[in-house]
Amino acid sequence: MTQCVRLCMLQAQELTMLAWASNSQLLAVGTVKGNLQLYHIREKRRTPSVGKHTKRVCTGAWDRNNLLAMAALDKTVTISDQSGDTIKTLNFKGEPLQICVASCKDDRKGGAKDSSFSLISSKKVLYIMQASPAVAGNPLELSFLESYGPMACHLWFGDGYIMVGFRSGQVVVVSSLSKEVGEEVHTHKPLDLLTDMAYCQGLQRVAIGGGSRVKLVDVGAEYGEVAGDGIELPPGHSVEKLGWGQEGQVLSVGTSGGLLLTYLAALPAVFTSHGTNVANLTSIGEVTVHDTATHSSKAVQVDCEPVLCSLGPAHLAVGMNNQILYYSHGVEGPVGLVNRRSYLGGVQAVHLSATHAVVLTDDRLLVHPIAAGSHNRQQGADSDDLNTDLHLPKGRDHAHDPVTCAALSKHFVITGSTSGNLCYYMIQDKDLAIVNEYRHAGGSITHLFPQPVGPRLVLADSRMQTALYSPINDELTLLPQFEGCLQQVLWDVEDINLFIATNNNNDMFVYLFTHHSVSGQKLELLSRTTLGKGHAAVVSAAGRLTVRLNSGALDNKVLESHRPLYDQDSSGKHLQKE
Repeated sequence: MTQCVRLCMLQAQELTMLAWASNSQLLAVGTVKGNLQLYHIREKRRTPSVGKHTKRVCTGAWDRNNLLAMAALDKTVTISDQSGDTIKTLNFKGEPLQICVASCKDDRKGGAKDSSFSLISSKKVLYIMQASPAVAGNPLELSFLESYGPMACHLWFGDGYIMVGFRSGQVVVVSSLSKEVGEEVHTHKPLDLLTDMAYCQGLQRVAIGGGSRVKLVDVGAEYGEVAGDGIELPPGHSVEKLGWGQEGQVLSVGTSGGLLLTYLAALPAVFTSHGTNVANLTSIGEVTVHDTATHSSKAVQVDCEPVLCSLGPAHLAVGMNNQILYYSHGVEGPVGLVNRRSYLGGVQAVHLSATHAVVLTDDRLLVHPIAAGSHNRQQGADSDDLNTDLHLPKGRDHAHDPVTCAALSKHFVITGSTSGNLCYYMIQDKDLAIVNEYRHAGGSITHLFPQPVGPRLVLADSRMQTALYSPINDELTLLPQFEGCLQQVLWDVEDINLFIATNNNNDMFVYLFTHHSVSGQKLELLSRTTLGKGHAAVVSAAGRLTVRLNSGALDNKVLESHRPLYDQDSSGKHLQKE
């Protein structure tokens, strides 16, 4: 639901600048007379600041510290706090065009500098200025080749880089490091006319627009243009402004004729894997299941826009809120819908075996056949046959101990609870008999990742401890040298004792469990590497890793721990070149 709030009229003062604070509900409005109005949306309060400038306010921007920089035709930049009080005034030459929050890098500290801003003036000079009153001196001036023509806009991205766009369509990238300032890191001409640019940090892409076209440039891949993702506006319209949604899924284009166009720029990252298969949302209403072993793919048309998905040996589950749809993905029978279930509470997770679904909802677990009763009615109808449903945990004794996570292996349904109770249920038993129960002393269990065909599992708890557990002797072994918060564990499909643990920084820790050695059983760290932002490991096969990239594409690499093995084999060398 969209809510419209009408701001009070400014008594015939023409609005010339609008700027939202980045981390508060505060709107700055500049006027043609140089005044500032601050609107506190939550409190529905307005704070006027008369005489901030003597002439028209042209541009403004807030930084993360709630400092507002405004540039006006009186050739001054004012730095104000969230109360509207001026803390610093800077002078410059020319007419201001665009002011941005700068992300300068400090050569000595290796980190970001204090609050700073950048300003295009007279369409020829780029100023970089410090916001702190304690920093004296004139702003840094950057000039570019006259052959590029007048500047149109600029933006900051990455590790202190500035991208400057010129009306001629030329794009230039420079660094803010003092030893590199003034040197062009990259330059190219994607368009014949450029009016605006917008950067999406999540996708590491810059949208560049001008005339009737918008092109996307991947700044994380040597500034290459993203083929096939460009936009051609309807006839009679030209690009005026560009803007990304917060997560980069939506790109909005404002035209010179006042039209606002919104495009789906990226799909939500909805994906999962099972064995050598990877399921990935490839379009709205379509999930593609790709077999990394045979390099074959099958598209499954789904009747929803899923926010979660799960993959089993023969089935795919997709859904949102309290509804899950189950599809055959073609391993056993034709691709198609086999069941649709609506649950009483919101679904937190779904796990699939060859025949059963394990659904975590409202702190309890529901286990039921995937295609229960489908032979008695038309395929795809809602299931109301609940006689085969089983709920875990059983009995009233566990009512005070909610299930926090669950997992599924070939033989067991496994649950973890708030009190640290870890239970193994035999999935082949029609009543799901408990075959092992363990009380974890480390607090609430938050994650479970079992061996696909073995009894062991990796668990994480609320104290951020990560360990390998064996139900054979109730032995718990902390993962050596593991750091951070566990996000994912990927078991190798060929070596059942090899697994990869990934933390919240996307660091991959490769471990090997050895049953018999000179020193007995041991768990050792083989290697540690870091995946790129937004990338995820989805399949590991004897050290050959399949990675889902941020774009949704799949890529192959060899784990550092296994690279010497494949360097000696021609097939391994071929794999590394893929």
